Amino acid sequence: MNVFGILILVGFMAFPTGAFAECEDPPAPRVDWAECDKKGADLEGAILAAAILTDADLSGANLEKGFLVSAAMKDADLTGANLEEAVLMKADLTGAEIRDANLKGAFLGGATLTDANLEGANLENAFLGWANLGNANLENALLFSANLVMAS
Repeated sequence: MNVFGILILVGFMAFPTGAFAECEDPPAPRVDWAECDKKGADLEGAILAAAILTDADLSGANLEKGFLVSAAMKDADLTGANLEEAVLMKADLTGAEIRDANLKGAFLGGATLTDANLEGANLENAFLGWANLGNANLENALLFSANLVMAS
């Protein structure tokens, strides 16, 4: 096997393609925490890229500076969660409950927030460019200096 082939093999071993399926599994890219109870969990800086968090309870969780690119978070409960400076680019937050969450400085570029409840959420300095906010509830949300370029 040539050097190029070895590098590809090592790359696949470092980033597993299959999803974990247990709520007790540690935070990792592509972890499957669908319907798991992670209420109040300390996940600061966790790398949860492409994670499956559909219907998960993350209320009150600390996801500050978390990396949730392309995470599937449909109908997740993020009530009161701390997502300050988290990266949620292209995350699917359809129907998610994000009331009173801290998303200050979060990056939500291209995220899907259709039917999401962001009532009272802090989106100060957040980037929501190209995000889909169709039918999202932004009542009493703090949008000071938020970037909504091309959001719909």
